[in-house]
Amino acid sequence: METDARPTIKLPNCIIRPYQEEVWDALRSGKKRVYGVWHRRSGKSEIAMHWTVLAAHQRPGNYLICFPAYDHVRRAIWDSINPHTGQRRIFEACPPSLIRKVREDEMAIALKVGSEIRFAGSDSYDALMGGSYAGVVFDEWALADPLAWAYLKPILEENDGWALFTTTPRGSDHAKTMWDEVADDPRWLRSFRTVEETGIFSPQQLLEQHREYVQLYGPEEGEAMYRQEMYCDFSVPISGSYYGTMIRQLEAEGKITRLPYDPNLPCDTTWDCGYGDATAIWWVQPNRITGEYRFIDHYEVRRQGPTDIAKAVLRKPYPVRAHYLPADAKAGHLAASGKTVASQLERLGVTPQYFGKGNADYDQQIQAVRSILPLCLFDKLKCHVGLEALKGYHSAYKTARRSYSINPVHDWASHSATAVAVYALFKLEDKILQKGITTVERPFRDGGGSSSWMR
Repeated sequence: METDARPTIKLPNCIIRPYQEEVWDALRSGKKRVYGVWHRRSGKSEIAMHWTVLAAHQRPGNYLICFPAYDHVRRAIWDSINPHTGQRRIFEACPPSLIRKVREDEMAIALKVGSEIRFAGSDSYDALMGGSYAGVVFDEWALADPLAWAYLKPILEENDGWALFTTTPRGSDHAKTMWDEVADDPRWLRSFRTVEETGIFSPQQLLEQHREYVQLYGPEEGEAMYRQEMYCDFSVPISGSYYGTMIRQLEAEGKITRLPYDPNLPCDTTWDCGYGDATAIWWVQPNRITGEYRFIDHYEVRRQGPTDIAKAVLRKPYPVRAHYLPADAKAGHLAASGKTVASQLERLGVTPQYFGKGNADYDQQIQAVRSILPLCLFDKLKCHVGLEALKGYHSAYKTARRSYSINPVHDWASHSATAVAVYALFKLEDKILQKGITTVERPFRDGGGSSSWMR
């Protein structure tokens, strides 16, 4: 009598630790929304991968594991090798005997049961819209683009799919906002784990890690980083944030509130243009009498051309006095038509346009924004994503030099922050509206150079 000699594969192909059982059991029982805030090195990514592999065998379909950035997922997970076993981590979670095909260029695994698991970055969430996903993981959610969830949520709801969020805090940002918002929602399971609760580090190891943070960041910031990373402290400011403290001050002063359009005030837009990256736009009502700037709305989109963006802008119910664009909107060509971004927007009705001079370095941009932020008010609902971007705009800490980088990190937060800088530089030059608008660069003249629209 012949027998099947193939080995039996048991999933998950790992040991679920006691502190992980709450999340694992919730997913196994059919909970559709699970949010784990766990300390650094607590196995967040591993449990997310192992659960996804198991779910893909229980319900054939498309699954997505989303990290903050494309290069992050390739480096941290896809190409990562477990130093204890010498194996790639993806194959530890998904043994090769279960795999039909691996597409290295797309970071995708096709399983023999018919499911597919893709790994991607939230910085390109728009490229994932075609997938009919049965489950999505958002790993390191605090560092991810919050718009990724807004875009993918309807897909999961239509497919009765699940979403697993895991993160270690990064200040009072969109991850903290979500944590608070779902606290009383029975559809969600929240799990909070500090080093005291997991017990995976000995007291001596914790002392050594505390010492390392202090040596790297200095006494005050090192202590704060230790609380954030090991005790999941949301109150610690984002490391290297340019505007985080000022935004918190605006919150304390009641300047982030519901802010309806005032028909008695002019309305401007301010832009950062991108095609490969995002295009971000704010609607601002300057008040000449009080000197305040009322940011009443915000819009951000990826990989859309001038026609779609112009339609979205013109649909807004605000008569616009002036559109402030970066200098590179009138330099370079959009390949599809051979016309500058600015000229295409003008033909579509986005007028009048005013342009930055294009010679302000990062330090000038940041100082200009800091100069007007105390005078700003924001609509807390319509400008929510933009505010999170302002809080998340930061400089990376370079451990080798023990100092912060000169330039900001280019990530999901950059575009909305740059759009505010475009406006701030104009208003700084105008001396807070004392002189009014003084220069208009029209008609359009196609110039050379590269445009951020094509980045």
